[in-house]
Amino acid sequence: MVAVREAVNYCKRRQIAKANNISDSRSALVSIESLEENRKFIQDIKNSLQDTNSNVLLRWTKAHAGNKGNERADYFAKKATEKQEIDFIFARPNNRGKRK
Repeated sequence: MVAVREAVNYCKRRQIAKANNISDSRSALVSIESLEENRKFIQDIKNSLQDTNSNVLLRWTKAHAGNKGNERADYFAKKATEKQEIDFIFARPNNRGKRK
């Protein structure tokens, strides 16, 4: 889901006129497509898609099916798990902070 958001925001920042963002996370794409989805993280992605002047298409590909681009993305994702430091930190959800 983070990768989808980052790809959409990259297209928006760079004002890319047309882009196909391909993900092997069907659940992420279904969540973004859903009209009932109200999680802030998903809503932020939807808003970014609407705010951009680009034609950004989100597409699904089957994982581990020999797609060279997908295999390369998986390789880099695995390499990232081997790092000693984390580059991306999730903020604590608002509802968790309210309980404390």
